[in-house]
Amino acid sequence: MKAHRRGGDPTPWRSFTPGRRDPTDGGFTLIELIIVSLVLPLIIGAITMALISVFSLQTSTTSRISGSADAQVVSSNFETDVQSASQIVAPPVGGAPTGQSPPTCGSGTEVLSLESGTPQGGVYPTEISYVIVAQSSGDALVRNVCQGGNTSTPASSSTVSYDVASTQTAAVTCDATLTTALATNTAYTSLSVSALPAAVASGDQITVGTGGQTFTATAAGAGATTLNVQSQTPSAALAVGSPVVDTSWALSNCGAQTGWLSAANVTGVTFAVTEPSNGTGTSPYLYKLVALPRSSSPPNPSTTVANPTATSCGFATAGTGTYASSLCFVDFTSYNAAKAAGPGCQDMSASIPGTSYTMSFCISVSGGPVGPASFPTWTNAFLGNNIGGQDFYTGVPGNPALYQTNQGTTTTVTISDIQVESTNGTPATGWELVTGDAETTDAGESITWTSNQILNLLPNTPTSQVGDACSDPTSPDGLTGVNLATNVGSLTVECASSESVSSPRTGTVMLGAAAPTTLTVTLVGTGLEAVFLGLLLPS
Repeated sequence: MKAHRRGGDPTPWRSFTPGRRDPTDGGFTLIELIIVSLVLPLIIGAITMALISVFSLQTSTTSRISGSADAQVVSSNFETDVQSASQIVAPPVGGAPTGQSPPTCGSGTEVLSLESGTPQGGVYPTEISYVIVAQSSGDALVRNVCQGGNTSTPASSSTVSYDVASTQTAAVTCDATLTTALATNTAYTSLSVSALPAAVASGDQITVGTGGQTFTATAAGAGATTLNVQSQTPSAALAVGSPVVDTSWALSNCGAQTGWLSAANVTGVTFAVTEPSNGTGTSPYLYKLVALPRSSSPPNPSTTVANPTATSCGFATAGTGTYASSLCFVDFTSYNAAKAAGPGCQDMSASIPGTSYTMSFCISVSGGPVGPASFPTWTNAFLGNNIGGQDFYTGVPGNPALYQTNQGTTTTVTISDIQVESTNGTPATGWELVTGDAETTDAGESITWTSNQILNLLPNTPTSQVGDACSDPTSPDGLTGVNLATNVGSLTVECASSESVSSPRTGTVMLGAAAPTTLTVTLVGTGLEAVFLGLLLPS
């Protein structure tokens, strides 16, 4: 006899298992509810984050492409404009210089103005002004072209770069040249020069020749053709046409901030442009343009987008010196002797570990060659060595010294255009440039440092200034052990010696200057001499 379920339903019995759902049932089981409430949100969140990353990358890429396009547009105009210029003005941030009327071609905050063509009645036929103009999407760099002396209504106006910093500046470098050669066996108290592009103040340091001789000037007005200097005999002959540069001109744009400057004296026009990130999360887009007027001397090179040789600075092992944690030594591994020998100089930029700041400078070398070297440069050197069981700035990475490679030579190392800036172009404050002897100064040898800022001694230790670094100096302005001469605390300091020391030195000369823009070091070796460069960060 067959058994039947009540109600006569022919469907077989089905058992119920907790956590499982009948395929024919329309409800959700516990496992499915967990998947819906917990797992799916994780999947959706991951997809959302991926989309956000893609969109952010697209924004960053778009910003970079836009910045690159702006750089090309500015470069194509900038090259032609500067090369054709007869006169140049590069006013300070905030407006045109006093005495220039009208102040600019068209409206806007003037960054750089150039006049070209043959003047008629004192008026140049073409004036071009690069100005900052506020727009709805941010500040823009606008190029205005004026004709026939009409500076109120530009003949043409075009935006050449969008979203730029409101504090854009242009830097102008210049020089005069010798019109009478200088011989090595004659002491000079005046220099015959082409018309000075800017005024010279009493006490200004004047460099003559490529990385060459240094003279101390008395006052002379802009346009003067005789420059009076303190009596000096050049250590090398200087030919007609050698550049004559007041190191302070780099701070005032060679007079281009106070009025029109003749392009014939201009040795370079640099335009560093910063396009801010504008909250996109990307780094600011930076580019630098360099050009030279055709009328200038020496002959103008091609305009380039300058890419400084990238390097870094490094710290000594903790506890090996008073300033081991704040003195960052520049690594010269990427030093290029051919570029430094000129013409011109080798642009270098050194990133500062643990900060957003970079130190930049241009280095030129004349005379005996030098090359990068590690610390210590030799057995008896005090810097970077272990003397008497005591480490002195050891563990510095890379090659922080510039070391003579030929014995018995004289080398002049010129560091110019020294700057320390953040990634957005903001100048750093409170820093010092540090330099010193990276080897030893023995009989007949000397090192002379000259800067446009006062050079003070950075003591080796709280109880020792320089040890026996400048033993028995050969000149009255040398350093005698810890008995410091009057030249410390001035623009020029010398360490000289008439004594050879076979045992390791008990100290070395280390000098600091507050935010200088120039430094010249002359190495005189009977054997070999070496110098270092560093940055002392604010404590």
